[in-house]
Amino acid sequence: MSAAYPVTSGGGVSASATWTGTASLDLSLACPGGEIRQTGPSGLALSMAAPAGQCTVTLSEPAGVEATVSYTLLLQYPGA
Repeated sequence: MSAAYPVTSGGGVSASATWTGTASLDLSLACPGGEIRQTGPSGLALSMAAPAGQCTVTLSEPAGVEATVSYTLLLQYPGA
């Protein structure tokens, strides 16, 4: 499972993800100037201050992990 969501932000993005089951997933946030990533159980959250531009939020399975999940991804960012 991998889902990527591009957003055009006026500066920075916050993302949080919850999902069903016990699988650990990767949540990553890539914006102009950098990328951050966190792996763990449901309830992951990331926030990055960044210049205005396109950011991509990705929720995916780590290598070697296979799981079927239903997920909710919440994105917050200022308009461009």
